[in-house]
Amino acid sequence: MQDRRQFEVREVAQLIGTNPRRVEGWVEQGFLSPLVRGRGPGRRRVFDLANLFQAALLVELLSIFGERSRAVGRIVGETGKPLKADAGWLPERLAALSERGPAEKADRADAVPRYILLIELQQKGGLQVRLGFVQEIQDAASRALRDDGTVVLLNVTTLLVKLGRRLKAFRER
Repeated sequence: MQDRRQFEVREVAQLIGTNPRRVEGWVEQGFLSPLVRGRGPGRRRVFDLANLFQAALLVELLSIFGERSRAVGRIVGETGKPLKADAGWLPERLAALSERGPAEKADRADAVPRYILLIELQQKGGLQVRLGFVQEIQDAASRALRDDGTVVLLNVTTLLVKLGRRLKAFRER
């Protein structure tokens, strides 16, 4: 791919540390929606930075909830569209991180504001998902816990920095 903001299946898999068949499976299950659908023979699926972030988030959720957890499917379904819309700035942040040099602290998590993903597991299988800065998410998590809720917090900044490093190394090849 010429534009290093677009990736084929094998490149996404390499960047997030999984295999291409798994990425294809996520597309088939509706967890990932490629920028360009590869319909027909010889047509390849194309993913953008938002897709790359979603795939990395999916890997992270699977490591937290387990490979066979039904919760992951619900969380991904719940986060898919709103996260892609609300987190439009995250792929740009990822692109900026991967383009910085070492003098600009590209490898350090303190180089970017702290973003947290809050997953609130509600009664009867419901979910509420929010992405924001530490303080606002901390307040929302505290309220949920006071109300006897169950919350999972995911440090998105760490995920972005790790992806940024991998993307930078990938582009340098």
